Amino acid sequence: MAFKFSKRGNYLVVEDTIEGTNREYPSKDIRYKDYITRIVLNLAYNNESIFEFDWTEAQDADGVAFANKEKLLSFLRNTTGSNLKLTDGAADVIIQSPV
Repeated sequence: MAFKFSKRGNYLVVEDTIEGTNREYPSKDIRYKDYITRIVLNLAYNNESIFEFDWTEAQDADGVAFANKEKLLSFLRNTTGSNLKLTDGAADVIIQSPV
């Protein structure tokens, strides 16, 4: 089984090359989590898991397998809202006192 990953406008597109189906997700709403051999895509606003795959099944838009997991993670980092490890509920808050 193989999955092609591409960016189309503001969307991350995942094509199942066996079934010939596409899934499109708004890039800004997607986070990913790296579980050594598995990658899980989650919705940013509720952390719901929407897609899980083995990184060795991932291909780029041209159908070429990613050379290594780091190349895939780099693509996901640049295409999605980033990695859950970096944004697990953290928020920057600026508090200003009235002058």
